[in-house]
Amino acid sequence: MRISTAWGQHTTLSAMLNQQARLNYTQQQLASGIKNITPSDDPVVAKKVLDLNQGIERTEQYMRNVSVVESRNTLEETVLDSAQELYYRAQEITIAARNAPLSDADLQSFKKDIDMIIDNLASLANTRGPNGEYIFSGDLSKTEPVVYNPVTQPYDYEGGINQRKIAIDVTNQVADGELASNVFFGIDSVSEAVIATDDGKRSIFDTLKALSSALSGKYEVPKATLTGDAFLKYGADYSAGAVSLI
Repeated sequence: MRISTAWGQHTTLSAMLNQQARLNYTQQQLASGIKNITPSDDPVVAKKVLDLNQGIERTEQYMRNVSVVESRNTLEETVLDSAQELYYRAQEITIAARNAPLSDADLQSFKKDIDMIIDNLASLANTRGPNGEYIFSGDLSKTEPVVYNPVTQPYDYEGGINQRKIAIDVTNQVADGELASNVFFGIDSVSEAVIATDDGKRSIFDTLKALSSALSGKYEVPKATLTGDAFLKYGADYSAGAVSLI
């Protein structure tokens, strides 16, 4: 076989270029501190690195989720504490209105306080988090949960029916807020004085609205029926059957 001068030059040049490529690759390894720069250098190791990076990303996302849940639940606790203070104030007004001789001016002053409490409770129920989402609206976090109906005049719940839950690890999820329907509406009631659902539930807004009407003198006593013998000692004899009081 004859070996030409051109072939010898080509072989020498190829060897030099290969050495230069290997040198460049080694310099890249030294500069980056990474042994396998491309996945093709070691596919098995590259797969392990990819899985590890994905695991790190999931963990970081879980940590962000935990931070979000803590922030929203802390805000919720603050709002509920404020709502509880309003409840206590309404209770104080109710006791004062029942037990003290009050002038018409006193009653009107109490009525204004109750109306303000209603408005403040509605505002608290519609509290937004730092991201602008309603914290008491569940899985419809962009929908205002408590809305005033100008026709029927009660406050209605318009939020979601499910609590929103956020994953904090692979197997566990936690709720990041209570539903306004459970906090401000799900109150047991047997009274006909307030608007109640078929299962006997009512809202705090309807209760306070009835109190406001009573303080203004516009409250209509609901129909009631006496049964049993609890009031016999007061002279109410209904042993023959139920007695209607209205």
